[in-house]
Amino acid sequence: MFRYDGTVDHPAGRELLLLALLGAFTGVLAGGCAVIFRYMIAFFHNLAFCGTVSLHYDALAHADPSPWGVGIILIPLAGALLVAFLVRNFAPGARSHGVPQIMYSIYYREAKIHPVLALIKSLSASISIGTGASIGREGPIIQITASVGSAIGGWLRFPGRVRTVLLAAAAAGGVAGSFDSPLGGVLFTIELFLPAVSAAALLPVSIAAVVATLISRSVFGTRPSLPVPIPELLSDPLISSLPSLVVLGLVVGVISTLFIVALCKTSKWFDSLSGNYYIRHAFGMVLVGAEIWFFLKLTGNYYVEGLGYSTIFDLLNGRIVTFGLLLL
Repeated sequence: MFRYDGTVDHPAGRELLLLALLGAFTGVLAGGCAVIFRYMIAFFHNLAFCGTVSLHYDALAHADPSPWGVGIILIPLAGALLVAFLVRNFAPGARSHGVPQIMYSIYYREAKIHPVLALIKSLSASISIGTGASIGREGPIIQITASVGSAIGGWLRFPGRVRTVLLAAAAAGGVAGSFDSPLGGVLFTIELFLPAVSAAALLPVSIAAVVATLISRSVFGTRPSLPVPIPELLSDPLISSLPSLVVLGLVVGVISTLFIVALCKTSKWFDSLSGNYYIRHAFGMVLVGAEIWFFLKLTGNYYVEGLGYSTIFDLLNGRIVTFGLLLL
C-alpha cells in the first residue's frame, strides 16, 4: 500500500511524483467513465424512443419522432419508476443534483463517498436522460467520477486533504472528458472542490483533465461540444458594447436567481404531495411526457427531452428566435 507522509500543499519529491501518477491514473478512469456514461445514455435513449439497440446518439441533433406516437408520454413515466426504485433501494445519495453532496463530503466527511454511488448514479442518470428527463450530463458525471476519486483515496488510505485532491482530479477529468474541455474541468474543480489551491494540488487535477480529454477524443473525435462560429464582437470587442453587456449580465443574474428559486420551490412542492413515493415521481414525469408530446406536435421537435444540447445549439445558431417559444 502506498504511503503519503507529507502535505498536499508542500509535498516532497516522492509525494509529488505520486500525485502526478495518481492524476494520470485518475484521468484514465474518469475518461473511461465519461465515455461509458455517454454510451449508456445513447443505449437507453435509442431503446426507449426508437425501439432499437444502438450506441449512436448525436446530442446536437434533434431526435427523430418516435414510432410510439402519443405513447411517448409513458416513456418518461417508465423511466421515473425504474430510477425511483434504484435510488431508493440502493443509493439514496444519487437522488440529488450531485455537486452539493460532493461539497458536503469534502468539508464534513473527509471527502468520503460510497463507491456504490458511482454505479447507481451512472445507471439512474442514463435511464433518466434516455427516457426523456430534461437534465444534462454535468451533474451526473461529476458525481460519478468524484466517487471514483474518493474510492481511490480511500483504498490507498490517504488522509482527507489528499483524498480531496484525488476527488477533485476525478471530477475535473469527468467534466473534461464529457465535454472535451480540459480547461473547463480544471476551473470548475478549482471553484467548487478545492478548499485551498496550491501548485501541487493543481498538478494531479490538470493531468487528470488532460488525460480524460485525450481518452474521450480517441473515442468521439475532436468535434467541439458546441461548434458555434465566434461572433465578430468577441473577436474584436468594442468599448461601446460594454454598457449593453452590463445590462445583459444583470438580466441574466435575475433570471438565474428566479430559476433557482422556482426549482427549489417546485422540488419542495413535489415532496410535500401526499401519496406514495412512486406515485409522486410518476406524476412529475407524466407531465414531462405530455410536454414532450406537445412540443413535438407544435414544432416538430421534442425540445425539452433529454440532454437539451440540441435546443441550446439551435439558440446559439439563431434557429430559435421566437420569444414565446422560449418562454413556454
